Amino acid sequence: SKASLRFVLYLQLVVTLGFKNHTKNIFSRPQTRVRALMPGIPDALALFGGQFDPFHWGHAHVIQQLLPRFRHIVVLPSAHPPHRAASETPFHHRFAMVQHATAQWSAVTVSDYDTQHTPSFALHTVRHFHAQYPGIPITLVIGSDQYAVLHTWHHIDTLCDLAQFFVVPRDTQPRTNPHLPAAAHITHCTAPPYPLSATELRADWQATLVPPSVADYCQAHGLYA
Repeated sequence: SKASLRFVLYLQLVVTLGFKNHTKNIFSRPQTRVRALMPGIPDALALFGGQFDPFHWGHAHVIQQLLPRFRHIVVLPSAHPPHRAASETPFHHRFAMVQHATAQWSAVTVSDYDTQHTPSFALHTVRHFHAQYPGIPITLVIGSDQYAVLHTWHHIDTLCDLAQFFVVPRDTQPRTNPHLPAAAHITHCTAPPYPLSATELRADWQATLVPPSVADYCQAHGLYA
């Protein structure tokens, strides 16, 4: 009958409009942005070089200061440092120790770049990573003892044009350097120093002063003990 046909058409209309409204509500809901929940870490790169002979809790302390500030952190065990004697501990051991110690941090990578240059000047390193991370600002992480002599580094004027510096205190003594180029951009870490020396640790080995993974590696390879 006509009444039955009208009723069927009415039901179809209700179902169709209901589905449209339902789908409209689904797709009009604001979508949660996972990235918005992440800390506002700038897209910047920190280069943290050193002998890491061995990697100890003081080095971990430095990385913990870098994590909230940088999206990428590259740790570079030195192979041919231009300003000091090379480490007596073979590079592959020191590289492995850093890998074990930093495996917990996804933002941290370990690079063997330093093995490719003799000597390895900071300027060459910065240029290399500028090519690897185009357009991303680079900061060199240095100790306050290095900061005091930073003006003597290879082509320091050019280096200051290409990178910034993050200075980590090695002791409680304030350090200044009035000889740096005007272009030098220096940030001083405000965290207190971590009173631990790799030189003293090598002379008086204490496994509790290094991360457990490093202590296990050193024991397995007969290092320092």
